[in-house]
Amino acid sequence: MGFHDDMAEILSATPSQRQTLLFSATYPETIREMSAAFQSDPIEVTVDSHHSDLKIRQHFYEVQKGKRNQALALYGDLEQKDRDLVLVCFANGSVPVLVATDVAVRGLDIKELGAVINYELPRVPEIYVHRIGRTGQAGRNGLALNLFIASEANHVNAIEAYLKNEVRLEQPAGLDIPEGFSLTAPNVTLCIDGGRKEKVRPGDILGALTADKAIQGGLVGKIDIFDHVAYVAVDRSVRKIAIRVLSDNKIKGRRFKVRILHRL
Repeated sequence: MGFHDDMAEILSATPSQRQTLLFSATYPETIREMSAAFQSDPIEVTVDSHHSDLKIRQHFYEVQKGKRNQALALYGDLEQKDRDLVLVCFANGSVPVLVATDVAVRGLDIKELGAVINYELPRVPEIYVHRIGRTGQAGRNGLALNLFIASEANHVNAIEAYLKNEVRLEQPAGLDIPEGFSLTAPNVTLCIDGGRKEKVRPGDILGALTADKAIQGGLVGKIDIFDHVAYVAVDRSVRKIAIRVLSDNKIKGRRFKVRILHRL
């Protein structure tokens, strides 16, 4: 991932007698070479983990060259602070769709991810398996939708060989958005202008929201605390009540500004 030289410099400053643990979701030759360079006679522990076909439904759609954008609309080019905020909103159910590269995907832990869409198929089958493994976790059912053009059929063949199973090739039934269609997230994210430095904790926010019983605890979602700001997801149906409750009630003996984060 481009951190080899940094790791080598850090490890050069550590004692020769040390314990070094390396964790990797996949174990290609490059990882073996890294292990040989940074570890001394390591013990290898392998955990067998795979997703059965019953858990993740995989669909492969052949599209015409240059027509990917018509099959899937994309948007990116965000500043880092905006990327961090999008991740918070996606993880707490306030943003319905996240567009990400492999670098982002490998670092994300999103519970109950309904589907993974591959805008392009990776050349390495292990990466494909790692991508789609973000859905269908913890025994849940998952869905993988994959776009490819005719010249990328070899990528599909490689995935079939790796999975030891044939995949079904399909044609997109229709790419037009139905009239009246909207993609709405179940939650909204509230921003509180107080965080870790102000001694705000998740329990304080949950307590403030549920203190007068106007909001049930089950309607409060993920709470993220940063240095000077906190984010809390609430069910869309109680967003106005939540703003009023948080604005009227004190948190840690103080009143903080509260606002809804609009979709970026």
